Amino acid sequence: MRSITSLGLSILVATLVITTGIATAEPGHPPRNRETARWLSIGGVLTSAAIAGVGAGMLEYGFMDSRGYDRSFAGVRRTGEVLVGVGAATTLFTPSIGEWYAGQAFSTGMKLRATGIGVGLLGAAIYGASGSSESCVMFDGANYCSGGSPRNVAAASVPVAIGVALYVGGILYDLVDAPSAADRYNARHVEILPAALKTPTGILPGVALGGTF
Repeated sequence: MRSITSLGLSILVATLVITTGIATAEPGHPPRNRETARWLSIGGVLTSAAIAGVGAGMLEYGFMDSRGYDRSFAGVRRTGEVLVGVGAATTLFTPSIGEWYAGQAFSTGMKLRATGIGVGLLGAAIYGASGSSESCVMFDGANYCSGGSPRNVAAASVPVAIGVALYVGGILYDLVDAPSAADRYNARHVEILPAALKTPTGILPGVALGGTF
C-alpha cells in the first residue's frame, strides 16, 4: 500500500514539475514585459499628438489678431504647418513602438494604417478626376473662361471615410495588442529543461517547461 502511495506521489510531483517548471530566458532573447509594450505604444501616440498640438498652437498664434496678414509671422505659421504634418505622419509608426519592442517589425495596426492611406488616396484621385476647375484663355485681347465641371464629392467621400476608419482603427489595434504581442514573443521562446526535485523517497527526475514569460 505504501509503495502504491509513493508511486502516486511521484507521478503527481512529476506532473507538477512538467507543467510548472522554472521560466528561463533563452540566450539573446530577454523576456518582454506586457506593461512596457503597452506604454511604449501609448507614449508613441502621445508624442505624435504633442508634436501636432504644438504645431496647431503655433498656427493659431500666427493667424489670430490679424497676424495672418503680417509677414513677420510667416515663419511661425510655416513651422506650425511642418509640426502638424510631422505629428500626423509619425502616427503611421509610433503606435507600433510597443509591437517593435515585442519583436514584431510590421504590426497588423501598421498594415491597417498603410491600407487606410491607400484607400484615402484613391478617394482623392476620384475627386480630382471627377471634374475640372475653372480655366481661362486669352483670345484677341479678351479673356474667355470656362466654369469647369463639378467634382463628385459623394463618390470621393466614401473611400476617404473608409481610409480614415482604417487608419484610426490601426492606431487603436496597436494600442490594444501591444501587451499581447509581448506575450506572443515570450511564448515563442520556450525550451524544455531537465529538472530534479527532492521528495521524501529520494530525488525525482523529470522535465521542466522553461522559457521567457
